[in-house]
Amino acid sequence: MTKSLLLAGNTTDGFINYFKEYVGSSYAIFIKGGSGVGKSTFMRDVETLAVERGYEVEYVPCSSDINSHDMLKVYGMNITMIDATSPHVFEPSCYGIDGEIFDLGRFLDRSKLIGAGGIIKDCLERKSQSYKCLYNELKIARLALDNIASLYFDNIESDKFHDVLYDILQEARTDESCHNRDAFPDYIDADGYHDIRDEYVDGREVVYLQSRCVDISEKILESVSKALDDEGISHMRFHSILNPTSISAIATKNKFYTATALSGRLIDVDAVVDNVKLSTFVTDIIKERACVNHSLCRAGKYFARSREAHDGIEIIYGGAMDFAALEAAKKEFIDKLFDIK
Repeated sequence: MTKSLLLAGNTTDGFINYFKEYVGSSYAIFIKGGSGVGKSTFMRDVETLAVERGYEVEYVPCSSDINSHDMLKVYGMNITMIDATSPHVFEPSCYGIDGEIFDLGRFLDRSKLIGAGGIIKDCLERKSQSYKCLYNELKIARLALDNIASLYFDNIESDKFHDVLYDILQEARTDESCHNRDAFPDYIDADGYHDIRDEYVDGREVVYLQSRCVDISEKILESVSKALDDEGISHMRFHSILNPTSISAIATKNKFYTATALSGRLIDVDAVVDNVKLSTFVTDIIKERACVNHSLCRAGKYFARSREAHDGIEIIYGGAMDFAALEAAKKEFIDKLFDIK
């Protein structure tokens, strides 16, 4: 069985990942190499064989290319494979004991890179500039959401807010624990903003904290999560790329609490808001929502520019690889990993 979990995100606070916590005590295989040399393909090869042999497998999609792997965990073998190149550079702390490095750069014919240095550096610079602009657009979207949140929070009836919080906490604390993990339920790419939290429901009952201001629902979930932590109840925490310091969803063993729309049981969080007072600001709220959508659209366009630069780098490095020699080395490594005689 194979599952996925998005552990990194391009957020309003820049690039954030939860890789170190995810590796934990498992034996780590750190894969090094430039763009387009086969790091993700290597993980997929291991994943295919692991599934064929009946192991439970979980992979981590790349936040910049949802179709590529950044990590692969094989339960039962207690190993984790990691793309350990920028922007998430990792190495073993005790080589051979807690991890090792598989360097795909060994199979790079440097003579084929002669004259390409300037092109690569130019692509890297364009990629860096695009990401700076992408992060700026996400920050603009966040500021617009903050404006909306300010208007709503100024008109909250605190007694009703705490009643809703209490009811949800009482329900959540009676459920059983699950893996204590942090992840992202959303990402940005060339097509704009995507929310994939439905992929994490995994048979749990969905409880949707319905509100026209997602920050109110996230505030409730943040308080619930803190209380569960204090009581030692393990749970999954999902942080939106638009508010990475808050919590957009929580999963216990049997329940999935979400601040954005999913089909399931509804809790009317808007009931805590004095809508008569808020009605004065409806026009302002509509304008701020339009700003959010516009900024997310622009962020997607900057992401597309970064991918164009990235693809140019992949073509150069891929063309300089000795893939035949790499395949032979990979087979030897995988055979040893699975103890294939």
